[in-house]
Amino acid sequence: MNVAYPNSLDDGSPLEYYTQIMKQLDADQVKNFVRELSKISRKHKIKIGGCGCCGSPFLSPMEKDDGRYEVDSKAFDELKWKRDTDEPA
Repeated sequence: MNVAYPNSLDDGSPLEYYTQIMKQLDADQVKNFVRELSKISRKHKIKIGGCGCCGSPFLSPMEKDDGRYEVDSKAFDELKWKRDTDEPA
């Protein structure tokens, strides 16, 4: 099934479309959003994960509320929950 993505590039792929959308985000805007999202997750003890093959999001219980979300600083993708006790990447 072909899906039409608004403002998609010539190949019409969702990956290209969302890559272009992410380029429109401001680094401070993303940083503030991720900080607030982390607070919400800690408050409710629920974190957001994603499927490794298709990226579909899912919710899972938090073991401890001692972490935060991080995203790739250039592409604003790869949202990950990082516990405060994890080794630096």
